[in-house]
Amino acid sequence: MARESRAADRPDPRTTRLIFDVVERYFHATRHFQSQFTNYETRVLEYARQRGLDRTQLRLNAQELATLFDFKALEQLRDRHLFALKEASHRLFRGDDHTDAFDRYVSDLFHELSMLKEEHYTVQVYGPQFEAADEDADLETLLDEVHEFYPRRLRTIRTLFQKARARLLAVLPDFGENSILLRSLAMYGDDLVGDVLPGGVDELLAAIYPARGAAWAWGRAAQRFLDGGFETWAGRCCDRVEAAVAKDPSHPDPERMRGELARLRTAIAARVAEAAQVVDA
Repeated sequence: MARESRAADRPDPRTTRLIFDVVERYFHATRHFQSQFTNYETRVLEYARQRGLDRTQLRLNAQELATLFDFKALEQLRDRHLFALKEASHRLFRGDDHTDAFDRYVSDLFHELSMLKEEHYTVQVYGPQFEAADEDADLETLLDEVHEFYPRRLRTIRTLFQKARARLLAVLPDFGENSILLRSLAMYGDDLVGDVLPGGVDELLAAIYPARGAAWAWGRAAQRFLDGGFETWAGRCCDRVEAAVAKDPSHPDPERMRGELARLRTAIAARVAEAAQVVDA
């Protein structure tokens, strides 16, 4: 079976916003992890620069190791963002006799992040105690473990986020008929995806509609907003259609897309004019 999840066993994507919850929580968790990872890399490289060493030769004491992460930020990443993602993923992708790969990756992420958080707590709390008590053997054992543990654990977590993203993008076409997902991404996608995906929300929409692309998805969102009476949002989506076509020189049928765009703008203008007449009356 091409996809591990079974549509019959999960909530109907036409009547639930669960898939958007999963997407939203995945990107929030990814952004918070990226922030922690960037801070870690910056501090490690700065310590290496100060000592004139390659990072692989770097040996930090307990106080220095404790500065590599923000404990509260790790706690928030696990307890708020990853926990919420795990709960939504379980509801959407886990059944009595199967679990989608995405759900397994998220569960592993929660487990790995928990271990990183606990190891950092150990360094932060017990490292200074070992130093104060001159328990050199225990301190050296702790430092030896952490110098190997931190980079390995971070690589594992980063790989799991990458695997989860690839799997999420692979299953998103199953939810292409979900109006809540499409409209929510049209409204919040720019802030949500940000710099996590190089192609921004257009890349995400193209993953959901691989045969038609982002421009078509924006046009569909415009029609959905127009049908719902949200002319302003429909107009904004039309602007994104135009931008997506201009950005993609390989678009299979740009003229047809421009024709559809003209139809949508005409329909929006007519709806706005009709609403103005009702107000005047």
